[in-house]
Amino acid sequence: MVDLIKTSDVVPSSGTETSSDRMIQRMRALLRARGGHGAVDRRRSAVLQRLLRRTQQLEASRKELQTANNTLNVLNFELKSQLETLGRYQSDLDNLTATTGEATLFLGPLLHVKRATPRVRKYFNLSDGYEGILLTDLNSRLKYPDLVADARRVLTHSIPIEKEVEGDDSNWSLVRIHPYLTSDHRIDGIVITIVDVTPAHNALQALHQTESRYRALVTSTSEATYRMSPDWTEMRHLEGGGFLQDAPGPMADWLDIYIPKSDQPAVKAAIHAATQTTGTFQLEHRVKRADGHLGWMFSRAIPVLDRSGHIIEWFGTGTDTTSRKDMEMLAADSDARYRAIVECAPLAIVIIDDKGIIQTANATTASMFGYDLSEMIGQNVSMLMPSDHAARHDSYLQNYKISGIRRISQDGRAVTGRHKDGSAVELHLAVAEWVSKCGDRFFGGLITDLTEGKRVERELSDARSMAAIGELSGLIAHDSNNLLAIISGNLELLDQQISDDRLRRLVRSAMRASESSALFNRRLLSMSRRQGSQLAALRVNDRLRDLALLLQGSLGPQISLTLDLAQDVWTSIADVGEIDSAVLNLVTNSRDALPKGGSIVIRTRNMTIEDTSHTPPQEALTGDFVCVSIIDDGIGMRKDILERATEPFFTTKRAGKGIGLGLHGVKTFAQSAGGFFSIESRENDGTTASFYLPRTREPLPSAPDPEDGVLPFGEGQLILVVEDEDQLREITLQRIEALGYAVEGARSTAEAIELLKSGLKADLIFSDVLMPGDKGGVDLARWAEAERPGSKIILTTGFAGESSAEAAYARWTVLHKPYSRSQLAVALRGAFEDRGQS
Repeated sequence: MVDLIKTSDVVPSSGTETSSDRMIQRMRALLRARGGHGAVDRRRSAVLQRLLRRTQQLEASRKELQTANNTLNVLNFELKSQLETLGRYQSDLDNLTATTGEATLFLGPLLHVKRATPRVRKYFNLSDGYEGILLTDLNSRLKYPDLVADARRVLTHSIPIEKEVEGDDSNWSLVRIHPYLTSDHRIDGIVITIVDVTPAHNALQALHQTESRYRALVTSTSEATYRMSPDWTEMRHLEGGGFLQDAPGPMADWLDIYIPKSDQPAVKAAIHAATQTTGTFQLEHRVKRADGHLGWMFSRAIPVLDRSGHIIEWFGTGTDTTSRKDMEMLAADSDARYRAIVECAPLAIVIIDDKGIIQTANATTASMFGYDLSEMIGQNVSMLMPSDHAARHDSYLQNYKISGIRRISQDGRAVTGRHKDGSAVELHLAVAEWVSKCGDRFFGGLITDLTEGKRVERELSDARSMAAIGELSGLIAHDSNNLLAIISGNLELLDQQISDDRLRRLVRSAMRASESSALFNRRLLSMSRRQGSQLAALRVNDRLRDLALLLQGSLGPQISLTLDLAQDVWTSIADVGEIDSAVLNLVTNSRDALPKGGSIVIRTRNMTIEDTSHTPPQEALTGDFVCVSIIDDGIGMRKDILERATEPFFTTKRAGKGIGLGLHGVKTFAQSAGGFFSIESRENDGTTASFYLPRTREPLPSAPDPEDGVLPFGEGQLILVVEDEDQLREITLQRIEALGYAVEGARSTAEAIELLKSGLKADLIFSDVLMPGDKGGVDLARWAEAERPGSKIILTTGFAGESSAEAAYARWTVLHKPYSRSQLAVALRGAFEDRGQS
């Protein structure tokens, strides 16, 4: 059986890696070939199977041993490499320790010496064989008594400590104590490093001394000093010098803190220029002072450069120039005020030196004498004098400098000047003298054109005449209006009681005459400024058509009157009576300008004026206007007459034909209505006179027609009528009673108050404004509102004085005498229906 199993079948060849595999395969083949043949074969198969299993186990063990051997070879190789690397590290560390210039001491966890560089011996008494010596046993040459305590603190807390200490040799060293950490971050001791910093320490001490001296200098001066970063984005330090707030630390927003917004662009531009050229920053600008006010500072900074020429920082100083700047601005303001006064002065002002040469003159001087200022400055003042005085003027000056005797005092006197065209000018001249700080003598002349003064005197006389006429017309109008109120009131009552048509026409003709008289009174008061216009919305075309019918008959057959009225004319606002007066005046003037006949056109147009520079006259306004023009093809006016045409009392008509108030009255009417008046004319080329009435979007008033019989009547309310004129009071009582009201009369304010105090339950007070005594209708209205809240009040007036004006601007209704029956009825009903009048 042994013979059958060859050794080569079981033991793998030693020379090949697959011999074991081949032997196992051969055994498996024998087992397959002999399986199932008797007992002998079965025994042999069992032996082969056992042998096969043993062979397989040996092969597995062999492979495990081979793998382990390979792994061990790799580990041996890596260990050898690491030992070689560690050796190199140890060699490097030994070389570094031996050759380093720093003193480094390596201590273990017990603060025992593990390694030291040679330079350590400079600071400790370290001998050979120092390994294992405790730090406490070392003698140190450093004045560092807390060295051991600090070392233990670092060992415990792992927080490095760094101190600058002095040695026994007076040198200074920087001692750094750091923890020594292993790769797994365990503390395995400490490292003490000692560096000689004596040069740096001495330099820093010198720097501190320099800085101390610098701070002392800054403190003792009034200059502000500052340091800026190279690009000026950060202010590193600022000593404010007492006028700026100090900035001891870096500040990025220094521009907003110290510089007003309006000055920042100039500061930034100066910074940009300085940084681009590495030059000097220099600028005077405003700053925000420490006291909260704005001031001025002259700032100057230079760059601090390193060895390569790059800017390290900017060092600058600032001088407080607020006081000087204030003085300069005051001087500039004073000079500007002086120049403004001189330029706008209505008097001619001439300043000469002691040789008579003109140094300064204003525009009035140039206008007065007909020169340009450039023609006068630098010339002798004698150019402004008649030839006889001009020749002697220099001698006048010389005599004065010698004798001190003036020919013209500061009070001045009348003299004659010479215009550029050679004509004589009557003047008033006053002369003043002063000496400058430099000792130069100057003379100033104030010159008045006496021609202008005479014109002013004439205008003043005209104004006084107008004032006198105004006073007189006011008194006349007041009494006349009272009489007209009596007349018109009686006529209205009579008109209601007659049925005969012929008589009624006569009565109504008389009523129209009364209205015309009232219109005349309004014209008088308007021209004298004693009565404000009774403005109302109207369409001027309707009024002009009615006027044309009246005017046509008064012009004569040689003059044609034509209406050229805009179809879509706007609603305007004006006094109807004053429109009548204005058109009548202008048509009359046109008629007088047509001695041989001609044509007159009354024209209306809508006009929107946006620019008055091309619209005569100077009083022209912007806005929407209805323009009413009276155009004739008559003789026209010369330019000099046209310039004075609207002056009061100026007329070119013969005595008895006009007093010069017509055009002035039209101009006054247009301005009082919120518009203006213009007149254009050329000699022998006709005249166009226009008045402009402002457009209004108010609805047209719808007043009841006194002839249609539809009037608002009362319901028996009691009206207290207060009027000092007996006849007017009686007719007023009758008119109001005829409108359905109960009435009670009083002669004065005092009597009315007594009636009311005695229990008279008046539903409305109807009072004249102007009455004898200290108190009038306005006083009565005030008393009623104070003592009887809710009183309804209507005031009447025939004179627009202060009391009437005051009443008109208050909340009371005001009726102007003479008033019609319809106006009276509407006013009474309105007072009772008005919820605003409590």
